[in-house]
Amino acid sequence: MDRNCSQIQGNISLAIPVHMEVESPIMRVMIPILTVFGIFGNTMAFAKIVSDKRLHTHTYFAVAALILSDLVSVCLYGIHVLVYLSFEVKEDVKLFEKFFMSATFGSTHASAAHVVFLVGLRYYCVVKRIHYETLSKRILLKISCILWVLSVCFATVYYILRFHTDLDVAVTVLLFRGYLLCLPICIIIYFHLKKI
Repeated sequence: MDRNCSQIQGNISLAIPVHMEVESPIMRVMIPILTVFGIFGNTMAFAKIVSDKRLHTHTYFAVAALILSDLVSVCLYGIHVLVYLSFEVKEDVKLFEKFFMSATFGSTHASAAHVVFLVGLRYYCVVKRIHYETLSKRILLKISCILWVLSVCFATVYYILRFHTDLDVAVTVLLFRGYLLCLPICIIIYFHLKKI
């Protein structure tokens, strides 16, 4: 019984995917298709916001920043799939895999942070309308840059904890995923409750 439990725990720690696997034939087809659609859709949405003068508002600026962070995430998946499918021996791409996993967590953090940024901006618009009107795009750009710097720090900490410590892989991945999921949800709920 104990042997089965330890085997199950070992399988659980190995089975937690950090990204979508491209080993099954269906996923080898679906991931590139979804990646192309993601790149195309995000690029078109960003181009629309940039080219349409009516969309040059604070909210759409935050949406454009969110689109860029999502575009980075989708491009990382695309690059990963290309490299993964190009190499027969996975040992050749170990360093790339480590970078990819860390960069994916960083870009996911940037996306989540920009969602919170957008929700916070909308909250500010509703609750502090007069102050909202005085916000400049320069301030919004600074906030977005700070979020990207924090995301790079997040990815760096993930890389160190995941690949240069004796911490269990499953624990590290689950902690970071929990943070990525729970913190933005808590902040969004806070903004929503304050608005009511």
